[in-house]
Amino acid sequence: MFVLAALAVIGWWVPFGWWRVLAMGGAILSLLLMLGFFGATKVLPMALDLLVVWLAITDRMSAPATG
Repeated sequence: MFVLAALAVIGWWVPFGWWRVLAMGGAILSLLLMLGFFGATKVLPMALDLLVVWLAITDRMSAPATG
């Protein structure tokens, strides 16, 4: 899902409007996986997942310039 979200951001094959849903879905699935196998090495990836969800929810990314 993260790959599809990245493709949406750069405008290849996936509409830009889908990036938020794809990024949140990927981050939530990753977070659930990390919670299932919790350990000290999972703290940083979990923090990054929460950051991605926060960025998607707060709309920190504007639409790309059309040219």
